[in-house]
Amino acid sequence: MIHVPKLFAAVFAAIATTQALKPPEPHLPLPNNLVAQFPNLSWIENIAVRHNGDLLLTQLPVSITTNVSLYTVLNPSSISPTLTPIQIHTFNDTNSLFGIAESATTPDLFVLVGGNLPTSPSPRTYPVWTVDFRGHNHLPKITEITKLTSAELPNGVAAIPHRDAVLVADSWAGLTWHVNIKTGNVSLGIQVPEMAPPSGSPATTVGINGVKIHKGYLYWTNSGLVTLYRVRIDAEGRQAQGSKVETVAKLDAAFLDDFAIGEDGIIWVATNVNNTLIAVRPDTGENVVVEGAVAEMTLAGDTAAAFGRGKDDGCTRRHWGRGVQNFLLQAMNPTFEESSHLTDNELSAAPALSTPADHLFEHIEPEVPDAETELQAQKLSDAELCDVYEIARTAREIRDGGKKRVGLQFPDHMLRDAPRVVGALSAELVALSAGTTDGKGIAPERIYILADTSYSACCVDEIAAEHANVDVVVHYGRSCLSPTSRLPVIYVFTQHKLDRDSTLAAFEKEFPDKDSKVVLMADVTYQDHVPALAKELEARGYVAMLSTEIVHDPMGKIPNRKIVSPTGEPSCPDFDHKEYSIFHISNPPTALFLALTSRVKSLHIHATSTSSQEPPSTQRLLGRRYARLLSLASAGVIGILVNTLSVSNYLASIDSIRKQIAAAGKKSYTVVVGKLNPAKLANFAEVDGWVVVGCWESSLVEDDAGFYRPVITPFELEVALAGDDTRTWTGEWWGGIEGVLKEEGDAPDQKQDQSREDGIEVGEDDSEEESAPPEFDLRTGRLISHSRPMRRVEKKAKAPSEGAGAANGTEPSTSSALALRAKAELATVNGVVSPGAEFLRSQRTWQGLGSDYTAEESTAIEEGRSGVARGYTVGEDAEKR
Repeated sequence: MIHVPKLFAAVFAAIATTQALKPPEPHLPLPNNLVAQFPNLSWIENIAVRHNGDLLLTQLPVSITTNVSLYTVLNPSSISPTLTPIQIHTFNDTNSLFGIAESATTPDLFVLVGGNLPTSPSPRTYPVWTVDFRGHNHLPKITEITKLTSAELPNGVAAIPHRDAVLVADSWAGLTWHVNIKTGNVSLGIQVPEMAPPSGSPATTVGINGVKIHKGYLYWTNSGLVTLYRVRIDAEGRQAQGSKVETVAKLDAAFLDDFAIGEDGIIWVATNVNNTLIAVRPDTGENVVVEGAVAEMTLAGDTAAAFGRGKDDGCTRRHWGRGVQNFLLQAMNPTFEESSHLTDNELSAAPALSTPADHLFEHIEPEVPDAETELQAQKLSDAELCDVYEIARTAREIRDGGKKRVGLQFPDHMLRDAPRVVGALSAELVALSAGTTDGKGIAPERIYILADTSYSACCVDEIAAEHANVDVVVHYGRSCLSPTSRLPVIYVFTQHKLDRDSTLAAFEKEFPDKDSKVVLMADVTYQDHVPALAKELEARGYVAMLSTEIVHDPMGKIPNRKIVSPTGEPSCPDFDHKEYSIFHISNPPTALFLALTSRVKSLHIHATSTSSQEPPSTQRLLGRRYARLLSLASAGVIGILVNTLSVSNYLASIDSIRKQIAAAGKKSYTVVVGKLNPAKLANFAEVDGWVVVGCWESSLVEDDAGFYRPVITPFELEVALAGDDTRTWTGEWWGGIEGVLKEEGDAPDQKQDQSREDGIEVGEDDSEEESAPPEFDLRTGRLISHSRPMRRVEKKAKAPSEGAGAANGTEPSTSSALALRAKAELATVNGVVSPGAEFLRSQRTWQGLGSDYTAEESTAIEEGRSGVARGYTVGEDAEKR
């Protein structure tokens, strides 16, 4: 309670073992970790724990004019908890919140006592509220249910088992108040001398402080007497007839604050000014300090304790409030916040043999799409979280579809919200179950977080989902909407705020002519704003303007969009895209940017508050892409990078690309990659260039300057494989595999392709091949001699007997005997020409250990021992073996 001025406050969690109470023990003091940090001038008084493990924290003032708030800390048991507490509700004209406890009959309904902190003992009025989380999507409903009209200083609150009532401690009056949650009736609960402050002590000395009910007993701490008491109670929370107060333990401390009781009966007491947490065995009174010390800051000013209720908490995780000592102590030790939660056996600096800091790898922050940095930059409240991640719609679709195993896929930068989304979604599904009227229970859904980093966050990771055997995937964030192969998907693009006034002003500035032909479009994360903006622009006189709706059609002229009128009606079928400009809200991905600029009259980008960078130059981007594809025109070996195993037609696309490469007389190798980086591809030095098999967004590798070989898209490969005399660049561009198969009918038949892939050129005369004009690299002007390694130049190597055998209709004879290889002959694997094997044989070299020595002395070869290893002697002692 009120003893020393506190300038900081925080909440800690410690992993404890309740069995070991006799010091010295090797695991004492208990380890702890920081789960939340409050700003200056904060005092956290009490803790309650929700069913999902989140903490609720009450606040006391640092000045009598301060309005206080109820806070929550989300996922305190997680490996990386949210360090910033969230303000749930601010109580006007109230400078103190005291005790809080969950109703024993109604889960997620909490009883809170507060008011204005008095300076001297006298009867005053204190309101009592209920904090109701039921059906409010984690944003509670606060209701005042009654007032304590004769209380002097309310403190701890304890729910009476199986009753709609609580007991409220009164620290100065030395009693408890009995409060009925349903009726609001307030009456005297229990009043015994052991609850009063010590006789003869100052008027502001605190008596009863924390209260808990456990197995038919009311337990309480008396702060002034530094003693823990208990008394048996009846079903209504009154003192049982004939029961007497029992002393559980008198502790060696200056003050006792709130406490918690474990399932095994062990009592964990916070000592406030003593900066310690004490574990007490109730049957013997034996106690031990399990964490902290008077002169340590680990638990400076701890005020309360509570057991976690998360799935990983069990009975081993404790939470307690943490205050920080006075200003003088803070000035003497200004860096204690960073070091105070190190245990004695932890290192505060690297040992001498550790890798020097200048040799460590640099941390590279993951790239975050511009339209989604808002989620990373701010901390969402529970209500905002439910809106952004569309919790209600998602739960309804899961329940309507009868799905029982649900996988949630987040992009990397949203993973920090994943535990909160799971909690919110689980609560919403429970609420939907509670609303059923058939009287039959609904089996709960199992929710999995697909936390593995996928190659492209825009695609559904069906492989990771199938590891969890899920029935449906919920995909969060922006998506390419490429059709999946196996699993149904619920797409949640996440909602983002948009300044509509500035957007409308930017539109009118770009298109002052009200007759301008414009299509209003937005990134999928802002698409929900488009209908309202379209109607407003139509009302302002833009009669030729059209709008868009999201559809699952990556091959559309405008990918994944349907052109509609501002009222939502479909546009005419003969709509000519070249006559219309596009006003695009938020910076589009580069792949979409290139596709749109090649298909419409012009593209105008309105940067949102989170995507303010200038749009790239179309000509510069296309020029870079053209340079990349020209480098593959002279490539002899092309690698096919498979970065998706989920897009529905990826297998057929790989087959088609292989045929295109074989028809051009080049060799292909297929490689399945995870997260793409230059180091991975540099391992394949024999590959002259790469083509990516992926969706229309992920097939474009934008920042490829660090790659050893160029990486292009399937569309660009098609242009690269065309001859120099037929290759034309029309300005059209496409990124993914969706358009690969439409040209498959123009490719040579499978038999001819397979022949070329095996290294045999079909239907061409030797003289024509030998008299083919030389090839030059259009970028460097150099002569290229290896661009078509799969065409046999040396056909003279064919044995005459082989031709005779073929003429007689018989198979040529085969032999396993060694034969001299011609100098110009390429290496083969299973009879198939292999440029990769040739590269390995001719260019890859290896020097073994000792290669750093330039000269080594020769040693004569000696014959070693032979025979059975027995009956010989070793060493001077001639020990027989």
